[in-house]
Amino acid sequence: MQRGHFSGYLYAAASVLVALALYVFILLNRDEALRQLSISVRYGFTLVLTVVFVVLLAAFWLPGRWAACASFVLTVGLFAFPLAAMWATGAIQSESYTVAGLLPWSDASGYYTDAKWLLEGQRFSSFSSRRPLFAGLLAVLLGISRQNLQAALAMIVFLAAAACYLAAREVRKTHGALLAAFFLTLLFVYYRRYIGTTMTENLGVMLGALGFALLWNGASQRKQQVVLMGILVLTVALNARAGPFFILPALLLWGGLSLGGAHKRVDWRFLFAGAGAVVLGFALNYFVFLGVASPGGAQFSNFSYSLYGLAHGGVHWDQWQYDHPELVFVPEPQHSRTIYQYALAEIQQNPWGLVKGIFKQWGLFFSEKYVIYSVYSFLYQDSTLVGKLARWGLYGLSVLGLLRWYFKRKDLHSGMVAAASIGVLLSVPLVPPGDASRVRVYAAVSPLFVLLPMTGLQFVLEGIKGQRFLQARAENDDRGFLLMGFTGALLLMIVAAPVLTRLLSQPSRFEEIACNPGQELVYVRYSDGAYINVLEDSEPPPDWLPDVRAGHYRTLVHSLPDSKVIEIFEKFEPAFVLMNGMDLRSGHSVWLVINRDLMPGEKGIIGVCGRWGEKEQEKIYWLFYAQAVKLVSKEGG
Repeated sequence: MQRGHFSGYLYAAASVLVALALYVFILLNRDEALRQLSISVRYGFTLVLTVVFVVLLAAFWLPGRWAACASFVLTVGLFAFPLAAMWATGAIQSESYTVAGLLPWSDASGYYTDAKWLLEGQRFSSFSSRRPLFAGLLAVLLGISRQNLQAALAMIVFLAAAACYLAAREVRKTHGALLAAFFLTLLFVYYRRYIGTTMTENLGVMLGALGFALLWNGASQRKQQVVLMGILVLTVALNARAGPFFILPALLLWGGLSLGGAHKRVDWRFLFAGAGAVVLGFALNYFVFLGVASPGGAQFSNFSYSLYGLAHGGVHWDQWQYDHPELVFVPEPQHSRTIYQYALAEIQQNPWGLVKGIFKQWGLFFSEKYVIYSVYSFLYQDSTLVGKLARWGLYGLSVLGLLRWYFKRKDLHSGMVAAASIGVLLSVPLVPPGDASRVRVYAAVSPLFVLLPMTGLQFVLEGIKGQRFLQARAENDDRGFLLMGFTGALLLMIVAAPVLTRLLSQPSRFEEIACNPGQELVYVRYSDGAYINVLEDSEPPPDWLPDVRAGHYRTLVHSLPDSKVIEIFEKFEPAFVLMNGMDLRSGHSVWLVINRDLMPGEKGIIGVCGRWGEKEQEKIYWLFYAQAVKLVSKEGG
């Protein structure tokens, strides 16, 4: 190994250690000033993002290894702030995927429950089976952290920060500090909404950033094998968080036309190898599916909902529930097959409904009337003028990005971005933006939403003789070793580790207990970082998780999307512990409300005697009111 490379790896290792120290400090420090800063970074817009951009620009502008160290440390710190904001405040704005800033809700709860069930040596439910990669990763991280949800979330965000940094680093190598800071700032804005949640968007952004980083690196060096690796990783990203799959053939066509030798119009070898990379990406997902999914599970089964809505003129994905409520309790795979049949029958009877739906989704993708569904809706700020100017500025830069490709078609980076953009546009009808706000279903290609206007900004700077801002920043380049190494390790963790986790895990052992007559019994794991302790308003501690005062808690639950659930959750009387647990006998999610005086002093498995809620919403979400609690197995026992 060359001495220069060895010292470079030492710098990288030192940077990781410093970044980890800063990351932990931000997450654990309870200083009020840091708390307010964290809130600003999660929810702020104009001033905050300006400061973020300037700080990142200064870091990327440093020479050589200093830039690599400073920019990585600052990136990790930046990503830590939104997570700290969740835990320090329990969220001050609508956070519909968590209760009080921590406990997973709705879809996030489904992935969380299945991840814990995998640690019992069991298979996922049909819910997580349709997209098993993220729930599998979550299970691995929960296993490492002894089912400490906060620790697992911290690991997820750290991995995402590293992935986004590596993507920005590739931009810096070729296009300079300014565009690297621009790219990372906007990608952070997209991702910060999902920080602190157990949603598949986490893995979609993570793998999407790495996929585009590899594509960028491969285009820089004209290395087909690196580009193929990027296509593979992007395919896995789209399996983790299903999205605009037409981007894959678009990238294959770009590579086949652009990466061949000077005497080749089409590089057929690349096209065949690229097709193989796409097939391999789907095969890796299928391998995980076979290893952890339920026998009745079906991959991408929820696409049937989108197709049904599209066939009926572009209505929302849940329209099938109103038209065919009898299908709600039909198990997979018959459930999704039946919805597909209804959708195809509608298309045959009324094909114009499908055409209407297609154009409706394209309209939403660029809508200002329904801005929450538009391509740059992650810059949505209560329809303020600043938010509108930011969105229209990105639209303008995106058009310039496409123009740059037209005038400089030999530029591989512009060609790659343009081809990917066309693939996304063609996918829009099949990935309806109206089915989820702020282009959530496009998480795996979110880096592209920044790369396209970024190339437009490059075009502007070239036009005004601002090439000094585009100069590649020299450093001792590892030729992509860190990028490839990190990506390979992450893929191994995503693909192999969940399957091994299920095979090596055993059901928890604990003492059986009996409840009083008329009481029901559930066994759940009581772990650090996985519950909320709601205190009397008169108690002195500040609102730092797991502790939150009752008045603040009641405010927080109003972010839940169901008014009937809000009425139930805000009426719990303090002091109590709220937990999103899993019944260790059935694997079913159960929301427990436990008087704080009943909680044992040690962590472990607890037997909870009590009663199930009787209201409709209480039954739907399996709400359980504890009347007696006993520790039946100590943590690690």
